[in-house]
Amino acid sequence: MLGPPIARLRITLVAAILALSVATAPGCRSDTSPPRSHGLTEEFTLGAALVVSAPDYGTARTSLDFKLPDDAVQGPDYWYVLDALIEISVNPGVMSGRDADRLGYVAVATNGLAAATIGIHPFSDEHGQTIVRWETAEVFRGQIDAVTESLRFTVPHRNYLQVRGVKGGDNRLSIAVEHLRGDVIESATLLPGSRIVRTTRPPVRLDPSASSRGSSFDHESGPGEPASGGVP
Repeated sequence: MLGPPIARLRITLVAAILALSVATAPGCRSDTSPPRSHGLTEEFTLGAALVVSAPDYGTARTSLDFKLPDDAVQGPDYWYVLDALIEISVNPGVMSGRDADRLGYVAVATNGLAAATIGIHPFSDEHGQTIVRWETAEVFRGQIDAVTESLRFTVPHRNYLQVRGVKGGDNRLSIAVEHLRGDVIESATLLPGSRIVRTTRPPVRLDPSASSRGSSFDHESGPGEPASGGVP
């Protein structure tokens, strides 16, 4: 499973951000702006869409292999960042039936460890129209909570990869969908131009006492705009 429900999670990557910041070397800058001039190197760019269709139940995943330099590690000299645009299509019939409490997740991971986790919670307004609430968290923009009337929308996402999500040589990039309550998600797509970049700027350092949510940083992602506005 990708993680506990939103009410308990609020969201998994808040803990990931916190734990990664604690793992950085002493003296790192508390700077959450994109790493504009800190030795940015593009290591991998997705050339074709990576699409996962939603399962009838449980989790579905699509993966591909990519390479990083043989000496690649996450910190302390170089840091690897996911710079992605994720398109999510919500099932048009999601609000049919008596159970109106729907919840699904989309996750993008490297080596089975999530760099992006997006919670999808559709609901009906007073006129019976389906509204979609989605939320996520990342280092650069923090907690993001949005509402849309569209059943197909895109989420730009930038976040540092997890420590064990980076290794020298062969790595695996995946996008996964999980349904916790109801058939929420029809498909999810990691769009072409999404990329993994390397920077010399470390993640922000945070006070571990500032958050009590979440669990460990290396959170298992489950059985899994062409970077417009992304890391410059």
